[in-house]
Amino acid sequence: MKSVGEKLKLARLHRHWTPQAAAKATKIKVEQLLDLENDAYNKFASPSYARGFVRIYARRWDWKSARSCPNSTEVSAKRKMKALFHRAGRN
Repeated sequence: MKSVGEKLKLARLHRHWTPQAAAKATKIKVEQLLDLENDAYNKFASPSYARGFVRIYARRWDWKSARSCPNSTEVSAKRKMKALFHRAGRN
């Protein structure tokens, strides 16, 4: 099963967008956008920031919210991100 980040990347590639074009459309920095696509949520200041950026990016591809992102619900996304932050030494 593909992760949320992989599905976001596939949506971008399907539209033949570069990371720079997606960053400009979403107003998310290229580095952060690539972190989302690589499921590197631990690189964000907090899980709240990561969730917010996932929502912004998902809405760009006409997904209504993070809940409608394939393979994700808000609750499980929170748990996954908290676990990633915990493993990275962030609380």
